[in-house]
Amino acid sequence: MAEWIAFLLMVYGGAGLLFGLLFVSRAIHSGTLGFRIIILPAAAALWPLLAMRWAAGRL
Repeated sequence: MAEWIAFLLMVYGGAGLLFGLLFVSRAIHSGTLGFRIIILPAAAALWPLLAMRWAAGRL
């Protein structure tokens, strides 16, 4: 059971990291490099919410 939880957390984290990199490079146009580095962990952690908002055009 613990192995499955660890696996799911790794999948969630990997998908979040990929989405975060995509989000920071494409969606944030006016930010500096330092701002993008600061935003990356939050975008990776909240990727399902940000993905839904970005797909709906509200971001």
